[in-house]
Amino acid sequence: MRATLVGLVWLAACYTPEIAPGVPCAPNGRCPEGQSCIERVCVIPGLIDAGVDAVLLDMDGDGKPDVMDNCPDKANPDQENEDGDQFGNACDPCPAFADDTPDDDDKDGVANACDPNPMQSGDVIELFEGFHHGLPAWTKTGSWTAITDGIRIDAPAEVADYIVVPASVTDHVQVFASVEIETVATAVVHYFEVALPNDVANNRGIGCEIVQTAVDPTNARYLSLWDGLNSTPNDPPRPPGRELGNAPTFTWDVKQTYVVSLRRVGTLYTCRVLFNNGTVTLDAPGTSGNGAGVTSPTVVLRARSLAAHVNWVMVVRSP
Repeated sequence: MRATLVGLVWLAACYTPEIAPGVPCAPNGRCPEGQSCIERVCVIPGLIDAGVDAVLLDMDGDGKPDVMDNCPDKANPDQENEDGDQFGNACDPCPAFADDTPDDDDKDGVANACDPNPMQSGDVIELFEGFHHGLPAWTKTGSWTAITDGIRIDAPAEVADYIVVPASVTDHVQVFASVEIETVATAVVHYFEVALPNDVANNRGIGCEIVQTAVDPTNARYLSLWDGLNSTPNDPPRPPGRELGNAPTFTWDVKQTYVVSLRRVGTLYTCRVLFNNGTVTLDAPGTSGNGAGVTSPTVVLRARSLAAHVNWVMVVRSP
């Protein structure tokens, strides 16, 4: 649309002997005769009149004129835009999934595609991290490293490494992570999971996993809601855990991008895998009361016996 308007302005200039300053520069940086392209706006050198001042307004004070600011009402000098739509990450009602006209039925500022409760207001995007500035200073184990617009983990066979995602609460929350499994170890169980709440001391939690349980690399890959906080008096200090739910018809593959999400509301959990465009693939619901007794609960991303990279992570808090 913007390109069309610029084209119309330049077409009009062909038939108008003089055009006022303040119009966007042409895609090649050209401006009408006697004007120069400054900050992508045509101005008369040495003269900034009221019309141009209006175009160059910077209401949020982030150094980006409103005419080219992807969040004109919220300071975001880096202009980060994960999904490439018209909204920058700082003001995007759903920064993970591209949509220039997103639906927000409950009008709470979180678009339906990211809203755990699209018909009930009060949800808030508490965190969105696209890893454009490298590896955050988050608590972690193992060899998490920064890659271009992402982070990477290479967890050895039979080892589960994690990174803690900042979250103010682990109840009434949904956590999303975009991940691609690169390689998997052979002859062992492996998984990538989003876990909440999580017991850091024992490196286990209630997790939504894309998991492989069999040694055959082409079989037994599915979505699982796993309760690793289940305890028994006969097996301290590492309880055996139990599966709360699964979606066995979903067979994931390496070199594919999936969005793994886990929603918790009290004792109710929903483990979900989506395509990277936000289309829901499968759910695995379940119930567990174990999370209530966890000391200092956290949210983590955990990988076991595989190499993977995470493109982004998002935490949405609900009332």
